[in-house]
Amino acid sequence: MEVTGQLLNINTTANGSPLQLREGGTYDAKISSRISDREAVVSIRGQEVRATFSGNVPAEGRVSVEVVGKTESGVELKEVSNRNRNESNEKRSGVTKDNNIDQLIRRSGERNPSPELRQSLQYFQDNNVSLSKESVRELNHYLQNGQGTKDQRMETVEAIARKRLEPTSLKLHSVHEALHGKKLPEQIRELIQQAPPSAKQETGGLRLGETVKEVLTSSQASNEGVREVFSSNENVDIKGLQRMVQNEGNFLQALNKVEVFIENSALPLEIERLLTQGIEEGKMKFDQGRELKGRQILIDSIQQTAAMISTVAVNNENIAQQYISNEVLQTAGLSSKDILVTEVTQRLASATDEFKAFQRDVTKQISRVEQIILQFRTQSVQQAKPMLEQVIRQLDNALLKNDWMLFADMKTEKKVLQASSHLAEGKKLLAKGNYSEALKVVREVQQSLDKLMFKPMNQKIMHHLTQEQQWREPQPPIHRLSTQLDQSIRSLTYNQGSGREVFEGLRSMGLNREAELGQQLSAGKDDNGQQRNMRALLLQMIRNEEEGSKLQQQAKQSLLNVTGQQIMSRSDHQQNMQMLMFQLPILLKDAAENLQVFVQSRNEGDKIDWENCSLYFLINTKKMGELGISIAVTERALSVTLKNDEPQFKSKVEPLVNKYTERLKEMGFTLNGIQFTKLTSLEEVNASVSKNKDSEMRVPTMTKKGFDYKI
Repeated sequence: MEVTGQLLNINTTANGSPLQLREGGTYDAKISSRISDREAVVSIRGQEVRATFSGNVPAEGRVSVEVVGKTESGVELKEVSNRNRNESNEKRSGVTKDNNIDQLIRRSGERNPSPELRQSLQYFQDNNVSLSKESVRELNHYLQNGQGTKDQRMETVEAIARKRLEPTSLKLHSVHEALHGKKLPEQIRELIQQAPPSAKQETGGLRLGETVKEVLTSSQASNEGVREVFSSNENVDIKGLQRMVQNEGNFLQALNKVEVFIENSALPLEIERLLTQGIEEGKMKFDQGRELKGRQILIDSIQQTAAMISTVAVNNENIAQQYISNEVLQTAGLSSKDILVTEVTQRLASATDEFKAFQRDVTKQISRVEQIILQFRTQSVQQAKPMLEQVIRQLDNALLKNDWMLFADMKTEKKVLQASSHLAEGKKLLAKGNYSEALKVVREVQQSLDKLMFKPMNQKIMHHLTQEQQWREPQPPIHRLSTQLDQSIRSLTYNQGSGREVFEGLRSMGLNREAELGQQLSAGKDDNGQQRNMRALLLQMIRNEEEGSKLQQQAKQSLLNVTGQQIMSRSDHQQNMQMLMFQLPILLKDAAENLQVFVQSRNEGDKIDWENCSLYFLINTKKMGELGISIAVTERALSVTLKNDEPQFKSKVEPLVNKYTERLKEMGFTLNGIQFTKLTSLEEVNASVSKNKDSEMRVPTMTKKGFDYKI
């Protein structure tokens, strides 16, 4: 008989939807902030609730808790050990684990279960995954007849169990392909080689990109000529106007001179409004007897005008370059020339507006946080913390999703990243009761964002121009697939440390296609952009190719690889630990290589805790063989271990360390140190040789304790 408690609807601190918890149930929880010895704000399933503990608030940040009941302000909890939790779960189920496994085997009709099947069922049992008789049969069929070695199949099963997924045939074969099959760049290259010659013809995309680049960097005189037409406001003497206001003894006279300047200058309407507002507010302060404040307001408006004019000049220069690009497209004889250039120009204008709206909204919210901290001081954590988290989410979304960031330079991206990182630090200071330091951080971030300017990069504009043109031209799917692979490689290799470009590389592979497609459709938006990725192209090839053909089979195999990576990186908000796995194609010495990336972190609401996580990178290099990079992140402090079996590895790599540690500091990380170790021990090498001389590349298995690097 199964004994269960009633479901309790618990109100969250952020006034979101109620959190449903089962009375008597056990959950993973994080202590977000302490209120008293017995009260705290805790995070359960990504939602924060006010909790009263039966004893003292646990000392550790993350604990297992049992729901005792509901209180007026939240929920009553008691801390439980992992052992007590397991015993409680077994007691509620009314049967032992062994009996559960025997029942599953009997229901599925398997008469002679193998040790591997029993062990696999144990994996799913330990991770609280319910199995149907059909899934047990598919699991057994994979263990008996699947590809790869017995150990590889068991690693695949364990990986799926850790993700708390039912082992269907698709999931088993997809994850197996991602972990143990041929690497994706190799599969795509083989697929392209198998295509008919007519499908592999060049369509002029590369030549177009080179031509655009050549013209954009050619004849300085020609560029200056067009720039003069579009950038008439560049010569406005704003610095002289500012000096006049600072040096003019009679403030009313200074106001009059600024008004005359506005009348005599052909300023854009938005800039004219900004100066007029500065005049009005400055006059108001003067009438109140606060001349110094009024003068400062006027100077601030002039400085903001200078920044805005600089942005207009940069944007107009880019518009001029788009005009030049239009001439290139016309001489190349390509279609949709005027439409394409118009679209790019409109996107730049839209991106500029989007940036201004982002900047205005974020600084306004930060200003509100500052007021709350000043008003409530040490008691401000409950009000200010959710607002800080909202601003951090906005900054993170700007980095990964906003269109204006697609054209921004690296300096702008780093400043937004630093702002997010600093606000996260301010939130921690606030939770500790250090409101004065938190206030200092918030003010510094606000000043940094106030000075932020949107500066599009010529290289990014050119890249967008050529990419748009390539998608407008009719091409066979196999050629688009080749182009898309090259696009992913460029984004992941030549990105100057840009997180946005890495994310765009993952998007071009189609790893988050379904999630974004669902968001687009639910919002009633056009979904054409979500078809511009390798996963969508592989699906198209499978539909278009003859059923059972070699080309279709290879496309299916490549699709399984991408699907397997999606499954391995699936987010589960019910789990305390999040694990991700990617295969990233990058360029090494003009050859595409496969970089395997494994990430392990605790969940922080709807994202991983990037300040506290473990990462492992594995790549096979031609000169030094396999290279492993292990990174442990604790409170944004990095401990790095480089693993390789080459005798001279340390002496060759050590000089490069300083170059890259500076980049880490720019992103808000500190480095505790770098260690150099062998990738494999002598015992592991001997065991590997005696077992299989032609062993596959080693893959680290992710466990709850970390990465188990096996042969």
